[in-house]
Amino acid sequence: MKVIRVFNNNIVSTIMDDQKEAIVQGSGVGFQKKPGDSIDPKKVERVYYIRDEHKAKFHDLLDETPIEYFQIAEMIMRRVQEVLDVELSNQIIIALTDHIHFAVQRQKEGIYLPNLLTGEIRALYREEYAIAVWALKVIKDFTGVQLPEDEAGYIALHIVNAYMNIGTENTANTVILTKGILDIIKDTLHVEFEEDSLDYTRFLLHLKFLARRIFNNQTDDLLDMEDIYSALMAKDPRLNTTISKIYDFVKDKFSYSLSRNECLYLMVHLLKIMQKN
Repeated sequence: MKVIRVFNNNIVSTIMDDQKEAIVQGSGVGFQKKPGDSIDPKKVERVYYIRDEHKAKFHDLLDETPIEYFQIAEMIMRRVQEVLDVELSNQIIIALTDHIHFAVQRQKEGIYLPNLLTGEIRALYREEYAIAVWALKVIKDFTGVQLPEDEAGYIALHIVNAYMNIGTENTANTVILTKGILDIIKDTLHVEFEEDSLDYTRFLLHLKFLARRIFNNQTDDLLDMEDIYSALMAKDPRLNTTISKIYDFVKDKFSYSLSRNECLYLMVHLLKIMQKN
C-alpha cells in the first residue's frame, strides 16, 4: 500500500491491492508520511471503501472534522450491525459524521432545531431509535456535549436509510405519511392509540409497507374485493369519512391515488382500532 494523501497522523488515503482507493485509519499510520511512501499494514486498524461519488465529500470531512466524530460514527455503525444484524456500507460514516459534527456545533452555539416527527420515528423504528438514544450517550462521552433527544430521531432516520436503501427523502416521507394518517384518524375518530399495543404495532407495520408501495411506485394487485369493501364500509359510517380524508391527504401530499384494495386494508385496521375505543 502506498500513500496517496495524508489527512493527519492517523488517517491516509491509499490504493489497496484490489486497485481500489480506500481510507485507512490507525495509530501513527500517517506519521511523517508523504505521497508515495509505503504504509505499514500492521498499523492499519480500519479500512473504508468509499464510492467515487462520495470521495470528495469524505475528503472534505476529513480535512474539516475532528477524528473523534468519525470514531463516534463508526461505533454507531458497529452497534447497528450487531443489534439489527444488517450489512451497512461505509457511506453511513459520511452521513453520521457530518450530521453529528454539525449537531454538536449547533448545540454549542445555542441553536435548537426541534424534530416535529420524533414521536412517529420512535414508534415506527423502535430498535433504530433505541440505538440512536444510546448514540447520544456516546456523543456526550466523546465531546462533552449532551444533544437533545430530538437528535435521536434524526440519527435513527440515518440508520434506517443506511440499511433499507430507500433514500433519505423516502425515509423522511414514510414518517410524514404515517404522522399524517395517524393525525387524521385521531381527529376524525377521536381515538387515542396505545403505543405498546399489538394492534398499534401491526398498524404501523402496515403503514410502512404502504409507504414502500407508494414511494417505490409498486402497482396494485387487481383483485375484485368490492363486496368485501362495501360490507366493511357498512359497519360504521365514520369509516367513509376517515378513508376519504386519508385518500385526499395521500393524493395531495404525495400525488398518489390509493387503490380500492389499499383502502380496504386500511379499513380492516381501522375497524380494529374503532372497536377498542
